[in-house]
Amino acid sequence: MDIAAYFTEPAPASFEVLLPTGVDLVVLNRASLAITGPVSFEGVPILRDDEAALINWLAMTRKIYADELPRIRRSIAEYQAAILHG
Repeated sequence: MDIAAYFTEPAPASFEVLLPTGVDLVVLNRASLAITGPVSFEGVPILRDDEAALINWLAMTRKIYADELPRIRRSIAEYQAAILHG
């Protein structure tokens, strides 16, 4: 099972958080936009220690991801075309 978490700074490294066996943690503070963007739109927050920080992170990440999504999709399409056509 994968979970993602946004921490108030300083955020711990994922390996510093004790979790049950089989649970992988992505620390959103340090993750790429390719990961944080979809999580910001589709993820479900279950724990909130700083509601204002979470709302700010969601708003900023969604805005940046929405702005960059056409470029991300174009880059993926160009990469796939290069692989297919050598």
